[in-house]
Amino acid sequence: MTRTPKGASSSANVFEKPTLNSWHQHFNGSGTEPARYVALTNAPAVFNMFHSYEFIMNNPCRFRDRFDHQAEYFSGKGEAHPGDVWESNFIPDILDLPFYEFSTKGPGMKHVEIELSSNRLSSHIAEFPVGVYQKAHRHGPGAYIITLKGKGYSLMWPEGQKWERFDWGPWSMMSPPNRWFHQHFNLGKEPVRQLALKGWGQKYPIGGWEQMFKSTETGGDMIELEDEDPAIRDMYIEELKKEGMDLRMAPVTYRKRP
Repeated sequence: MTRTPKGASSSANVFEKPTLNSWHQHFNGSGTEPARYVALTNAPAVFNMFHSYEFIMNNPCRFRDRFDHQAEYFSGKGEAHPGDVWESNFIPDILDLPFYEFSTKGPGMKHVEIELSSNRLSSHIAEFPVGVYQKAHRHGPGAYIITLKGKGYSLMWPEGQKWERFDWGPWSMMSPPNRWFHQHFNLGKEPVRQLALKGWGQKYPIGGWEQMFKSTETGGDMIELEDEDPAIRDMYIEELKKEGMDLRMAPVTYRKRP
């Protein structure tokens, strides 16, 4: 069972990933507020693969290489790694995690990759400023995006088709379909923070990881601002005006299409 470290607030936005095949139990430490709990699991895929409840739920393997009752395992301490990665086994407050500059995805963007308990399931947090939107990109299925703070909307579309709009606010959750482009827009008066839960990361990557941050013009899966449909920015400017705000991005010169 995982235990909350001493000193961790019962009302904090706790983020944890129990080690593989370990028993765990959660308690609401607040006497006045309900707890909200979101979990990402690959159990359905594992059951589909082995078709054996006995093997999966009564497996005697203890995976001691992952966790062997070390006293400080869930202390909340972490370690920074190259590639903007923060590795830890317990994060007392996910809203208080430091960020790295990540302008590859858009002006003023910040993010941090999170690896927990040596598991394949991973996550990252992205933050983007007021009056700014992210570049569109795509990847495989199974990423769940939770807005921690801020409000705005997202556009999603399969290649060659018209986009669909989805509005969101604090604690909204969405999951882009397989290989759909998606793009997030800040309509609030504070930076947006979004937590993405996914079945891959940098410690145990999957094929195509590096393609997400390469331009579609060079065979990648990210649409550079100069290659996007001009109507996307025009719509965002109009939406900002409704909120009494201005675009805070540099002008863009669109490439001429053949």
